[in-house]
Amino acid sequence: MQEVRILTDHRVDLPRGARCERLTVPPDRFSRQLAALRMLGYDFSTQDAVAQWLRGERERIGRPVVLSFDDGYEGLYRHVFPLLSEHGTPALIFIVPNMRLDRWIDWGGRGPWSCSRGSRFAGWLEAASVSPVTR
Repeated sequence: MQEVRILTDHRVDLPRGARCERLTVPPDRFSRQLAALRMLGYDFSTQDAVAQWLRGERERIGRPVVLSFDDGYEGLYRHVFPLLSEHGTPALIFIVPNMRLDRWIDWGGRGPWSCSRGSRFAGWLEAASVSPVTR
Protein backbone atom coordinates (compact mmCIF):
# COMPACT_ATOMS: atom_id res chain seq x y z
CA MET A 1 0.00 0.00 0.00
CA GLN A 2 1.31 3.44 -0.91
CA GLU A 3 0.54 5.88 1.86
CA VAL A 4 1.66 9.50 2.11
CA ARG A 5 0.98 11.88 4.96
CA ILE A 6 0.59 15.56 4.10
CA LEU A 7 0.63 17.84 7.11
CA THR A 8 -0.62 21.39 6.65
CA ASP A 9 -0.01 24.38 8.89
CA HIS A 10 -1.23 27.91 8.44
CA ARG A 11 0.71 29.92 10.95
CA VAL A 12 3.80 29.09 13.00
CA ASP A 13 4.35 32.09 15.20
CA LEU A 14 4.18 33.42 18.71
CA PRO A 15 0.59 33.76 20.00
CA ARG A 16 -1.02 37.05 18.95
CA GLY A 17 -4.53 36.86 20.32
CA ALA A 18 -7.60 34.66 20.50
CA ARG A 19 -8.65 35.36 16.91
CA CYS A 20 -5.64 33.58 15.40
CA GLU A 21 -4.91 30.97 18.05
CA ARG A 22 -6.83 28.16 16.41
CA LEU A 23 -4.52 28.22 13.38
CA THR A 24 -1.29 29.15 15.18
CA VAL A 25 1.40 26.71 16.30
CA PRO A 26 4.13 28.19 18.53
CA PRO A 27 7.64 27.71 17.06
CA ASP A 28 8.86 25.55 19.97
CA ARG A 29 5.92 23.16 19.53
CA PHE A 30 6.52 23.00 15.77
CA SER A 31 10.17 22.12 16.41
CA ARG A 32 9.12 19.32 18.78
CA GLN A 33 6.64 18.06 16.16
CA LEU A 34 9.42 17.84 13.56
CA ALA A 35 11.65 15.95 15.99
CA ALA A 36 8.81 13.57 16.94
CA LEU A 37 7.97 12.79 13.31
CA ARG A 38 11.62 12.00 12.61
CA MET A 39 11.82 9.87 15.77
CA LEU A 40 8.72 7.94 14.62
CA GLY A 41 10.53 7.08 11.38
CA TYR A 42 8.89 9.45 8.94
CA ASP A 43 10.89 10.56 5.91
CA PHE A 44 10.35 14.23 5.07
CA SER A 45 10.01 14.68 1.34
CA THR A 46 9.04 17.21 -1.28
CA GLN A 47 5.72 16.94 -3.09
CA ASP A 48 7.58 16.45 -6.37
CA ALA A 49 9.63 13.53 -4.99
CA VAL A 50 6.48 11.85 -3.64
CA ALA A 51 4.70 12.31 -6.99
CA GLN A 52 7.67 10.75 -8.80
CA TRP A 53 7.64 7.81 -6.37
CA LEU A 54 3.89 7.27 -6.78
CA ARG A 55 4.31 7.28 -10.59
CA GLY A 56 7.11 4.70 -10.28
CA GLU A 57 9.79 7.13 -11.48
CA ARG A 58 11.97 6.84 -8.38
CA GLU A 59 12.71 4.43 -5.55
CA ARG A 60 10.32 3.98 -2.68
CA ILE A 61 10.39 6.63 0.03
CA GLY A 62 10.18 4.90 3.44
CA ARG A 63 7.35 6.57 5.38
CA PRO A 64 6.86 9.78 3.40
CA VAL A 65 5.49 12.94 4.92
CA VAL A 66 5.14 16.27 3.11
CA LEU A 67 4.95 19.50 5.13
CA SER A 68 2.71 22.11 3.57
CA PHE A 69 2.18 25.70 4.68
CA ASP A 70 -0.72 27.83 3.52
CA ASP A 71 -0.80 31.56 2.94
CA GLY A 72 2.80 32.68 3.58
CA TYR A 73 2.46 34.45 6.89
CA GLU A 74 5.53 36.26 8.16
CA GLY A 75 6.19 33.61 10.82
CA LEU A 76 7.03 31.26 7.97
CA TYR A 77 10.13 33.29 7.19
CA ARG A 78 11.00 34.18 10.79
CA HIS A 79 10.36 30.83 12.49
CA VAL A 80 9.70 28.00 10.03
CA PHE A 81 12.60 28.44 7.61
CA PRO A 82 15.26 28.30 10.36
CA LEU A 83 13.59 25.21 11.88
CA LEU A 84 13.32 23.46 8.53
CA SER A 85 16.98 24.20 7.90
CA GLU A 86 17.96 22.99 11.39
CA HIS A 87 16.02 19.74 10.96
CA GLY A 88 17.02 19.25 7.28
CA THR A 89 13.35 19.18 6.35
CA PRO A 90 11.86 20.12 2.95
CA ALA A 91 8.48 21.83 2.68
CA LEU A 92 5.85 23.07 0.25
CA ILE A 93 4.47 26.57 0.72
CA PHE A 94 1.46 28.19 -0.89
CA ILE A 95 1.79 31.97 -1.08
CA VAL A 96 -1.07 34.43 -1.48
CA PRO A 97 0.40 37.18 -3.67
CA ASN A 98 -0.32 40.87 -3.27
CA MET A 99 -1.71 40.75 0.25
CA ARG A 100 -1.21 43.44 2.88
CA LEU A 101 2.40 43.38 4.03
CA ASP A 102 1.53 43.65 7.71
CA ARG A 103 -0.12 40.20 7.57
CA TRP A 104 1.87 38.52 4.86
CA ILE A 105 5.52 38.17 4.08
CA ASP A 106 7.26 41.01 2.31
CA TRP A 107 9.61 38.62 0.54
CA GLY A 108 11.63 41.44 -0.97
CA GLY A 109 13.46 39.10 -3.35
CA ARG A 110 14.64 36.79 -0.56
CA GLY A 111 11.86 34.25 -0.61
CA PRO A 112 10.13 31.45 -2.44
CA TRP A 113 10.13 32.90 -5.92
CA SER A 114 13.93 32.81 -5.78
CA CYS A 115 13.98 29.02 -5.31
CA SER A 116 16.21 28.53 -8.30
CA ARG A 117 19.46 26.61 -8.28
CA GLY A 118 22.01 28.33 -6.12
CA SER A 119 19.52 30.02 -3.80
CA ARG A 120 19.56 28.97 -0.16
CA PHE A 121 16.04 27.56 -0.63
CA ALA A 122 16.89 25.35 -3.61
CA GLY A 123 16.33 21.66 -3.04
CA TRP A 124 14.22 21.87 0.09
CA LEU A 125 11.53 24.46 -0.56
CA GLU A 126 8.78 24.19 -3.16
CA ALA A 127 6.56 27.22 -3.66
CA ALA A 128 3.22 27.69 -5.36
CA SER A 129 0.78 30.55 -5.67
CA VAL A 130 -2.82 30.53 -4.58
CA SER A 131 -5.47 33.01 -5.66
CA PRO A 132 -5.72 36.02 -3.38
CA VAL A 133 -8.79 36.48 -1.23
CA THR A 134 -10.90 39.44 -2.35
CA ARG A 135 -11.67 41.84 0.47
